[in-house]
Amino acid sequence: MKRSGKNEQFNSKRYYVFIILIISLILIYAYKLFSMQIVENYIYEDRASRVSNRSVIISSQRGEIYDRNADVPIATNRSSFNLEITPALVGNEENRSAIIQNLTQVLDYPVTFLEQIVPRSYRSHEKKVILSGLEYNIISRLAERIELYPGISWSQQPLRIYPYGSLFSHVLGYIGNITQEELQVLFNQGYNQSSLIGKTGVEGAYDKVLRGVDGLAIRQVDALGRDAGLQDTILQKTPTIGNTLILTIDRNTQELASKALGNRIGSAIVLKPASGEILAMVNHPSYDPNVFYGPLGGDGFNEVNNDPSSPFLNRAIQAAAPPASTFKLLMALTALEENLIDPNDTVFCEGHLDIGDRRFNCWDPSGHGHVDLYDAIAMSCNVYFYHLGYEILKENLIIDYARKIGFGQNSGIDIPGEVRGLVPTQDWKERTYDAPWVGGDTVNLSIGQGYLTVTPLQLANMVSAIINDGKVYRPHVVREIRDPVSFKVVQNIEPELIKDLNFQQETIRILKESMRKVITDGTANVVVTTDAVEVAAKTGTAQTGYEGNKHSWFVSYAPYEVGVSTDETIVVVVWIDAKNEWDWWAPKAANIILHGYFNEMNYEEVVEDLKPLWYL
Repeated sequence: MKRSGKNEQFNSKRYYVFIILIISLILIYAYKLFSMQIVENYIYEDRASRVSNRSVIISSQRGEIYDRNADVPIATNRSSFNLEITPALVGNEENRSAIIQNLTQVLDYPVTFLEQIVPRSYRSHEKKVILSGLEYNIISRLAERIELYPGISWSQQPLRIYPYGSLFSHVLGYIGNITQEELQVLFNQGYNQSSLIGKTGVEGAYDKVLRGVDGLAIRQVDALGRDAGLQDTILQKTPTIGNTLILTIDRNTQELASKALGNRIGSAIVLKPASGEILAMVNHPSYDPNVFYGPLGGDGFNEVNNDPSSPFLNRAIQAAAPPASTFKLLMALTALEENLIDPNDTVFCEGHLDIGDRRFNCWDPSGHGHVDLYDAIAMSCNVYFYHLGYEILKENLIIDYARKIGFGQNSGIDIPGEVRGLVPTQDWKERTYDAPWVGGDTVNLSIGQGYLTVTPLQLANMVSAIINDGKVYRPHVVREIRDPVSFKVVQNIEPELIKDLNFQQETIRILKESMRKVITDGTANVVVTTDAVEVAAKTGTAQTGYEGNKHSWFVSYAPYEVGVSTDETIVVVVWIDAKNEWDWWAPKAANIILHGYFNEMNYEEVVEDLKPLWYL
């Protein structure tokens, strides 16, 4: 019994000790909580407001672009400013209205426009860009009365400009804000949500070369995103300017070709066959990329994008049409390479050829009489080539050589968007139209009509193959990459041989003589009148099925003289869309380009020198 009492006394003591311990812990926690919430509250509030570092991207300056002369930039940058607003500082609706009204005194925009871009107040101290591309004088006026614009700030942003406006638009392309789809692909390559990215042309194809590397700065902000003010912004990485590009384009030739084309829907290409360098690539209509930037850039873009004449379309590589009689050069080449004809043998043209129950007309209803290959090319006699294609070559051989020369496939030019065109086959027709290939299809194919379509660049490559004995170099518009500071060459873009068809010398001789005869005694005799250089060429007029609507083609090279190095030779191709009122302008435009190029004249000097030419 005594032992039992002692145990009860011991347990009672343990119980009281435990109770005292619990009460002590509660008192300690209560004191600490009181201290944190009341006594040290200001300390923890201060710490909480100063714990966030925010990264600030410093945009790099995009590399400049020059033409082949490397003396004047055709794409460059100028300093501009983004106008920003901090939504949390806008205040109530009355304050917002006052900000908008005050902005109208400085910015040349209506109240309705500013109403759309100035946000209502909400709890965010994240700065939001509301206008871009502002000049320094605008920012200066805002800074003078900054108290009138609570929440308004600004930051510097390089602005892309194109000093020659629309002249190089389809070669250069343009830049724009990166899309979510693009960012998903490029995020791991240094792009971010605020990146500007090349969309088309050289700007798109060489974006990674031109864009440089963005810089990075760190600024401290509180939990609401406000500047903490503890120290100045810390520069962690200096932005690196993008590389400089030197193009193969010659701005004088580009301007000459553009003015020669005029306001007609179409395209013109001037190319060096010995290297694939493109000296000029012009299209009409074109667009001025400068209107895409600045405060109203979105409106400018939408206007061009919604234009029914499709100014964005680079017709030199993105418009495919029947090549018409220019395809007769391919027909002749095929027959000569396969040794299937004697070029001096004649075919009688009475103005048409009957095949089965169908009559296929020559363009001259009175006929050309007896014509050999030279005359058939010079006078563009349809009947000769009807006979050649239907009776001798057959469709499979024609199709084979069309593909060999590069039709129906991309050339690999170094700007995006090129289309393949179409070389129709028996299988293609059966799949597409559920109809068999018939003799009439072969006849139409023989004169470059029917389903066959090619681009101006593909025809330029065909002529290049004839000049170079079957060699074709990849067409390109970029010549060099240079360091933006020293201007030293970082990389030369070397000519790249993409086809070596090894044509017979006799084939080339016959084709060149026939093309020269087009100028001296053939279809282009009355329009190609330049005395600056001997020209060899082929005309083409493509029917569209609509009365009066015809494509006008002209493919040519110069000088024709035997012994002239191909380094001095240029290929000129002009295509005028059937949408224009017919005026047979393709050979006329080429005459202007050739006369100006070899005389080193501009368009105005050419017009004066060629007067009194009947079509000028």
